[in-house]
Formats: sequence, C-alpha cells, structure tokens
Amino acid sequence: MWLKILFTTLLFYLLTLIQNSFFVHFNILGVVPNFIFILFFILVFFSSHKGLYSWEDLFYSIIAGFFIDIFTYSHFGISFVLLSIIAVIAKKLLSSLRQRKDKHSIVYFVPLFLIFLTIYDVLSISYWNIDWALLIKIIYSCIFAVIGFYIYKKTMGSRS
Repeated sequence: MWLKILFTTLLFYLLTLIQNSFFVHFNILGVVPNFIFILFFILVFFSSHKGLYSWEDLFYSIIAGFFIDIFTYSHFGISFVLLSIIAVIAKKLLSSLRQRKDKHSIVYFVPLFLIFLTIYDVLSISYWNIDWALLIKIIYSCIFAVIGFYIYKKTMGSRS
C-alpha cells in the first residue's frame, strides 16, 4: 500500500513538472493540457472501490489539489475542494455503471472527462469567462486523457 502511495505521489509530481516546464513550450494560444487533472480523473474512473468516496479518492484529491494549487494563482485549497466534489459526483455516476460489463469503456470516459474538466475549469479561478482558450484547453487535455486512458487500461486493465 505504501508503495502505491509513493508511486502515485511521484507520478503526480512528475506530471506537474512536465506540465509546468516542458509543455509550456508546446502551448496552443498559451494553453497547456492539465496533466494533473487527467491523472486524477483516470485514477478515480478506474478506482474499484465501492461506495461514493474511498480513502484512495481522498488521497488523489489531496495530492492533485496540492500540486495544482502550488502552481496556480487561485486560493490554496480550492482545487482540493473541487476535486473532492468531482470525485464524489463521478463515483455516483460510475456506480450506476457497475452492473455493466463494459463499465470502463472509452464511451463513458470521454464524456465524463469533458464534463468534469469543464466544470473544474469554470469553477476554479482559471477562467472567469468561457472563451476559446477554455475550449482549446479542454480539447488539448482530452487528447492526452484518451492516451492516458488506453495506457492505464493496457498496463493495469487486468487488475481493475
């Protein structure tokens, strides 16, 4: 269990560094993909715990919120609260899919990711108004989220 916590924390840290140092050179109209949110959502989406909120979801919310908050201009703690709310709502929606055999399908992942990333970006102080930059950020992040979805499914698919 401790190894999983350490690995997840290091993965969030690595993606934070990539997002804030490397990908700033590959921005589109000043927008970079939100790798921290992508990893957070993938982990919550594939979480196998029953119920609305597990200790893993809380841990993912704390770590992702921390790394987002230290690199943004919003108030510290906003991301943790928003990510916690998103995790609870996502788990509630995903619980209705538990009876389906294909509950971890890309057909469910992409719309939920788009909805929750839009909600997160609008409610966080990232975007005061909805404009082209928000649309570009959502599409840019969705491309990497789909790649991350298939990487996770390929590497961890037999476990979930």
